[in-house]
Amino acid sequence: MHFARNRFRLPTHKVWIHKVHQTPGCISRRWSSGAPIDQHDDSKIFPWRLSRSPIRPIGPPHVPGTSPLATYIINPIKRELISFFARTFVHQAYGEFYIEYQFMIGASYALERFCTVLTALSKPGSSRDTDEVFRSMLTRPLYDRLSKAISNVKSKAQQVSLNFHLHDARITDMKVQFGPEIGTAARPRLIRMSGIARYYELGQDHYLFKGFSLGAVFSKEDVATRHMTPYQLSVEAMEEGAIVQLEVTFDAEVTYRHVRLKAEQDSRNQSTEGIGLAAKQNDPSQQAADLASRVTEDLTSDLVEDVISSESCRREIVVLFEGQHFTQEEGHEGRALSARHWRIADIDFLLESDRYLDYVHHEDDD
Repeated sequence: MHFARNRFRLPTHKVWIHKVHQTPGCISRRWSSGAPIDQHDDSKIFPWRLSRSPIRPIGPPHVPGTSPLATYIINPIKRELISFFARTFVHQAYGEFYIEYQFMIGASYALERFCTVLTALSKPGSSRDTDEVFRSMLTRPLYDRLSKAISNVKSKAQQVSLNFHLHDARITDMKVQFGPEIGTAARPRLIRMSGIARYYELGQDHYLFKGFSLGAVFSKEDVATRHMTPYQLSVEAMEEGAIVQLEVTFDAEVTYRHVRLKAEQDSRNQSTEGIGLAAKQNDPSQQAADLASRVTEDLTSDLVEDVISSESCRREIVVLFEGQHFTQEEGHEGRALSARHWRIADIDFLLESDRYLDYVHHEDDD
């Protein structure tokens, strides 16, 4: 797969619009009964965004109380300056050649592998090894979100299949989150929005502050006792290392099917539980390669009782990749490459939309 160099350059303000390409030739089918779909209800449909689904909201269309001067002049200038700083930091930490070329090749492979593993995992007789491969590819919050949905699908004798044919890819945002390494147990919970700033709670001990492409993690104790502004705390957080997130927009032909299996097919799949990847294979990359050779059987009409949702369409898919935490010293002169294991942290703003909607619902309740 060939990627032109200029496709990897960051756009300007367009990165914040997050529009999804729609093609008039899309073939889409949802719920033969015509029942309305709630994209955030796993009991009704698998949380995969179709091309004609509403855009997942990640924030208000307009920042309340913002003057036209700030909206059209001050904030765009801030955005450009912050984006320039984040891009410069990422290039220094990982090396520009790695980010613009090697990472993009790996990101494309990771998305294709994601489709293969997700399809295999949704089969009623999928093995525990398949789940371990899936877990190794995703951050803990995204894994928990999707594995719960997959378990729900399998419990109802249903199956999801997903296939991509990639045409192009480009990095549409580079995000840097400064601060200490706090592990994967703490999940961000949006608790406040103020202008361009967002404040998240990270477990019992930390806060996460975000403004455009930069973020910082600091302890609740520091907030309570040191009487420093978030920006002052963010400067100190730089000394404790960073995590980089790269948002990649893929132009792809997507074939998605969510079906209800016939009873005899579900029974046959259940009888083969445990047959899949050899237990002796501990390398996730090797396991994924084996999966690719195994997941070749199409969901033909003799296996399917009913089509719940399906689509064949060319559209854009926005994927957020998250790297490992590295120290300030490792971030100098490309030394972050020693910790370059990337995981998928979000797809089409699924998690970020969940956080924003939870925040809005909480505000409405108050």
